[in-house]
Amino acid sequence: ILFLGIDDNDGRRKKGQDAEHSRSDAMILTTFNQSKHQIRMLSIPRDTISYIPKVGYYDKITHAHAYGGPIAAMDSVEATMNVPVDYYVRVNMKAFVEAVNELGGIYYDVPYDLNEPNTDDTGKIKIKKGYQKLNGDEALAVARTRHHDSDLKRGQRQMELIKI
Repeated sequence: ILFLGIDDNDGRRKKGQDAEHSRSDAMILTTFNQSKHQIRMLSIPRDTISYIPKVGYYDKITHAHAYGGPIAAMDSVEATMNVPVDYYVRVNMKAFVEAVNELGGIYYDVPYDLNEPNTDDTGKIKIKKGYQKLNGDEALAVARTRHHDSDLKRGQRQMELIKI
């Protein structure tokens, strides 16, 4: 299963971007081993240069979804990883926020102080470092940030948040 976190929100839709042409800023390939009762996750960095069958050339894998939606993203991951991708789960920013809020928030150890764009990119979310309960907007800010460390660390945080 390929989990796709797309950079789609109400603010971007007002500017003309639609869900089918948004980038997948989170790509997590997940496998299930039923005999061992294991779930394995691999975060694919958004800037990985990959062959994108939909357009017939190499580009950042994050662009595959923008070129052809979830099927193009799945095809690109298959071409890059040489493994079949049978299903996808696509989540936009609003759905992520709503899911976390429906759970009553999540507890997470925020690695550093954050000052990130809010869900609609119209303001800022400020979060202090430390273990705390996060609401949906705050959890999304933790999942989105990459400027304090790297895209690889962001992928690790995203997988940690999914596991919670």
